[in-house]
Amino acid sequence: MQVRFDRVTLLKPGRLRDESPERVSLSVVDVSEVNYPEASQQVNWKLLTTHPVNSVADALQIVRWYSQRWYIEQLFRLLKRKGFQLEHSELESGWAIRKLTIMAMQSALTILQLKFALQQSEQMPAKQSFSSGQIKCLKLLNEKYQGKTEKQRNPYSPETLAWAAWIIARIGGWKAYQSQSPRDR
Repeated sequence: MQVRFDRVTLLKPGRLRDESPERVSLSVVDVSEVNYPEASQQVNWKLLTTHPVNSVADALQIVRWYSQRWYIEQLFRLLKRKGFQLEHSELESGWAIRKLTIMAMQSALTILQLKFALQQSEQMPAKQSFSSGQIKCLKLLNEKYQGKTEKQRNPYSPETLAWAAWIIARIGGWKAYQSQSPRDR
């Protein structure tokens, strides 16, 4: 990755006749992959920020903050078109819509935690997302859904989020073969 940064000043367009300032100073961070085989898939971010960027460390902090946006996009994806489809709810009162959104957000966050648990080397405890009763239920389901061969046994430490994700993926129809990841479920 190549990281560059500088300061820029943007002038207000002449056609705007409002109270906004005549100029705005920003930091720009340019991040691009070098020597990537497929140029069409190469990362190239140009990030504008009001935060001061005076060093490579500052620039990398801006990149870290921006990369967190991916998690926000995944949450919105689950709440909207690829999950709960909140925009299609037919509730009329603001209170009911807020209540539905809060319930859906709790579920969506749990789904994201399970998905990301399969990608992490350090395992988080299942009690972070599940009650003790739910964990007992998951233990029973784990026994039911584990296959007879070693390849079809839950490879994760018991009572971790990855362990729970494996069980839930099995319930959802995943066959527990290594050629198919439970993250794809």
